[in-house]
Amino acid sequence: MMGSAFRPVQKDIELVQPPTESVSKILFSPGGQSILAVASWDNSVRLYNVNSTGQSEPRAWYQHEGPVLDLAWTKVSASCVRWQLTVQSGSHLFSVGCDNVIRMFDVNSGQAQRYPEQGQAHDAAIKCVECVEINGQTILITAGWDKKLKDLWERAYAMDATDQKCVVGTADRQVHIFDLNNPGGKPRVVESPLKWQTRVISCFPPSVGCQGYAIGSIEGRVGFQDLDVEKKSFSFKCHRLDMKKAIPAPGAQFSQNIFPVNAITFHKGQGTFCTAGGDGSLVFWDGIARTKLHAFSAKELGNGDPDAQPPVWGTPIVSVSFNANHDILAYALSYDWSKGHGGVLPTNTTKIMLHLVKPAEVNRKNNSGHALKAAVYRSVQLLLTIPTMPTEFISVTFPNDSNELNPKPGAPVDPEFTVRYARVLDDYGFNYTLIPYHSGGFDPFTLGATVLAATKKINIIIALRPNTLYPTVAAKQLATLSQLGQGRVVVHFIAGGSDAEQAREGDFLSKDERYGRLEDYIKILKRAWQSSEPFDWDSKYFKFKDFRNGVLPLKKIQVSVGGSSDEAYRIGGALGDIFGLWGEPLKETKEQIDRIYAAADAAGRAPTDRPRIWVTFRPIIAETDDLAWAKAHATLDALNGNRANGLARAPPGKTPEPQNVGSQRLLEIAKRGDVQDRALWYPTVTATNAQGASTALVGSYQTVIDSLVDYVDLGAELISIRGYDNFNDAVDYGRYILPGVRKVLAEREKKVAQ
Repeated sequence: MMGSAFRPVQKDIELVQPPTESVSKILFSPGGQSILAVASWDNSVRLYNVNSTGQSEPRAWYQHEGPVLDLAWTKVSASCVRWQLTVQSGSHLFSVGCDNVIRMFDVNSGQAQRYPEQGQAHDAAIKCVECVEINGQTILITAGWDKKLKDLWERAYAMDATDQKCVVGTADRQVHIFDLNNPGGKPRVVESPLKWQTRVISCFPPSVGCQGYAIGSIEGRVGFQDLDVEKKSFSFKCHRLDMKKAIPAPGAQFSQNIFPVNAITFHKGQGTFCTAGGDGSLVFWDGIARTKLHAFSAKELGNGDPDAQPPVWGTPIVSVSFNANHDILAYALSYDWSKGHGGVLPTNTTKIMLHLVKPAEVNRKNNSGHALKAAVYRSVQLLLTIPTMPTEFISVTFPNDSNELNPKPGAPVDPEFTVRYARVLDDYGFNYTLIPYHSGGFDPFTLGATVLAATKKINIIIALRPNTLYPTVAAKQLATLSQLGQGRVVVHFIAGGSDAEQAREGDFLSKDERYGRLEDYIKILKRAWQSSEPFDWDSKYFKFKDFRNGVLPLKKIQVSVGGSSDEAYRIGGALGDIFGLWGEPLKETKEQIDRIYAAADAAGRAPTDRPRIWVTFRPIIAETDDLAWAKAHATLDALNGNRANGLARAPPGKTPEPQNVGSQRLLEIAKRGDVQDRALWYPTVTATNAQGASTALVGSYQTVIDSLVDYVDLGAELISIRGYDNFNDAVDYGRYILPGVRKVLAEREKKVAQ
């Protein structure tokens, strides 16, 4: 036994008569009785009385018909409708496991009940269980390897809940955040901040001072996720041993021996937390202060000596739990199977230790000062009216020097021009360039690859219509571009606003059906990009079986959706990372942003997870307002002349009203007058019959800068600007507009900081 081979520095107390096989979970009761429940792979749940000095005695036990994986105690006095009884804090224990059923143990009677009495609660092992109180009722939440809690996309690996939210980590590195005040709503779904498989999730108690959760993974890393102030989230390495001078542990694959973070538990009074890992150590942390408070190495716990030559490996710590008074920390040692059969060692043991907690180990350093600092920080956050993310700029890629002032119908790709134009955008600080799509136009994927190869920083936005490419193929093509371009890829979806344009490539779905197809398409791509595990799909629009994507993007591919219809708002609000709008007056733009945000809220997304707003303009600029207006009227004359001569996208003469709502809105606004707000000019809309983004901003450099900042103040984080003389306008924007807007916003931030 490791305890006899090494003299521990920390004299912890061993629990009497522990299970003989691996432990999956230990959990102290929350009530006045100090009862420790232990779940084991030997199919049992054991309960122990533990007194204030750490002395223990067996109390009760009951069996499942398979390994037991998780436990949950009742936390408050409430009714339990499922079992038709009233429970108290710590009066009942729920357990789940590989027999796919739930068992409830009554501490007072010593009896266990099975649910359901016949059959199974899940179709596969139940990995997680939590018990919360909502509106006076005890609610039990279970999540399993059958991907079920509420339409999870993957198997549940970790879960925790408070009376406000339930957070579930799944096999594809997704994190589902359910609002328990609206249990019927859709969850907010985010990607784990950690690169490898999720092992544990623990929600913040109120003492942390914010809403959020801690998440641990198999890579020896913890993420501290603040849901109130997203930029305060961070991740850090832990439970890693530097093995440069030692023999690696069995199964190790790295120059450092990296161990999983198996358990995280919070001190409810202090808001600090403890992590336990496969290295057999315990570490106490202050997440708000980003500080390590105290660490007990495996050697200090009498659990091996990894520094010895050769190293002597101890037993992983698989679960931890504070008692109700937070003066005892229980921790369970047993093999965690993180390194498969190769990691099974003769020195592995199964035992549960009771550590008497000292205040210095868990108390925050300089707690009063920290609390004041946190309060001031949050007050400043509430006062900020400027964007918390930097405003970014978008242009459009053109493959030759044809433009709306001097059109060259049928002009081929000019490779030199394409590369030169892309490098101008990159050099002048544009963040993105849209690669547009038209039924008779150039291939966006090929042009996108060319731009990526010619540039260093700019991101490409591939415009994609779902009727043109099967989603499994698109998933691989976009992921391939992501790998080639070091992650510089975004996809912008076009449902299709014109029946005639869609029919040119064989698409005869109605507009509503096109949006239904788009919704499926986005969901398939997101699923394909999250893991290489196979999946099936069977819907009205797409059907496939056992698709396995072996080409994953280098980093998350942002999904952009555009439009002005109800369905566009709904789908973009629910699924989009970016939502694209054409330039409308400030009032109408604000109304559209509000509708997008409302759709995101209805889909269960948090305010910090709403789509970023992208607004598009066609600025006409010069050194003075007078010069800019003269240039604008010359531009209008050229647009009208080209249309009359059949050289424009809009045919000559009177044309039918466009089918898409976005163009209809622009034309309707144009009837109210030529100029809206500071400098928004609408004659370019009527001259082109609102074919695409066509609203101009006219004025001096400063006038247009101020106009764009107005939209930033509304919530636009992405500003798309492209001119009518493509190349020369891009140069002017890069010289005058981009630095001007960024300067205004930087000065604002500086004033707020002061």
